[in-house]
Amino acid sequence: MSVPGKTSLTAVAAGTDFSLGVTATGGVLAWGDNSGYELGNGTSTNSDVPVAAAIAGGTTVTSVAAGGAFALALTSTGQVLAWGQNNLGGLGDGTYANSALPVSVTLPSGTTVTAVAAGNEFALALTSTGQVLAWGDNFAGQLGNGGTSVEPYSDLPVSVTLPSGTTVTAVAAGYDFALALTSTGQVLAWGDNNFGQLGNGTTTSVVTPVSAVVPAGDTVTQVVSGSQIDSSYALTSTGQVLAWGDGSGGALGNGSTADSSTPVVVSIPGSMAATAVTAGYLFAAALTSTGSTLTWGSNPDGRWAMAQPMSRATRRCRFPCPPALRLMPSPPNRNSSSGSAIRPPRPLRRAGWPSPLSLRPLRPLGHPSRLGCQSRTPRGPS
Repeated sequence: MSVPGKTSLTAVAAGTDFSLGVTATGGVLAWGDNSGYELGNGTSTNSDVPVAAAIAGGTTVTSVAAGGAFALALTSTGQVLAWGQNNLGGLGDGTYANSALPVSVTLPSGTTVTAVAAGNEFALALTSTGQVLAWGDNFAGQLGNGGTSVEPYSDLPVSVTLPSGTTVTAVAAGYDFALALTSTGQVLAWGDNNFGQLGNGTTTSVVTPVSAVVPAGDTVTQVVSGSQIDSSYALTSTGQVLAWGDGSGGALGNGSTADSSTPVVVSIPGSMAATAVTAGYLFAAALTSTGSTLTWGSNPDGRWAMAQPMSRATRRCRFPCPPALRLMPSPPNRNSSSGSAIRPPRPLRRAGWPSPLSLRPLRPLGHPSRLGCQSRTPRGPS
């Protein structure tokens, strides 16, 4: 990656086809696909080198999150900026209009945000009081506020219905589900659960938080997922890594390719202890206390920089324009007539396909009823 001049990055995030970096001076660099305004620089031109997102003067960004085709930036004052695709309200600004420039998320009065996370088309914000806000797509209950049919999406932040007395210290977002770490080291989860990614021993989706079945005696210190994955990861205080959900390609790191609806222990070699975890599409990585990096899962494009796969298997693929697209009512567009939006389907599995394909909407779209599909053949050997 070619970073301008002597620019230093303090944080990075990766979306479906774009990446973000926070600079040491509080700016944001972005690169990759920009057909949905993901780079936030006022254009829709893709860039293979970092470009500056148009952050307003005087604003200092401290962290970023990347969704399917939209971005979030947390500022030093606890406010949230967003840009990119907004068909289902992922920008949280009270509209469904895509934006090529950062806009302010409309937070409840007096709210200070301390962390953000982005799923495929929904977003999460952790507040200074330990509560969680969510906005955007709610098709699978990923907003955690108790309903999907009445409120299948929200263009403004809503409160996640946490158990009474719960204080959340960290959040993470998967494709259509969410994770929250509590002050007692337990994990809450809500939303889609087709692959067991909520970790509660079932594959039933839920619209309010449930507890993941963390092994007795374990205290979780970090939760991880990603905007295009259906697996969940947790780092414990003893340096173990737990994983659950989609096991395709060995993504759970336990020597199996089976899904798991309860946390399993990642098979970290020897006596190594993990200190941090991150994850991508069907693979994950852990930093150890010795400074080494361990990786596991699917490796079709040479994603791993170190170590060897613990297992490999048939990859789960996304298909171009499959027949079973989900139709749902369009969001209440303020500037156009109502219609139907074709919602990209959940990722599917099928054996025999030589390489992953990515189903994406054609962007920019304007009104969400005008959706199409395009496939992208990945780089590298099949």
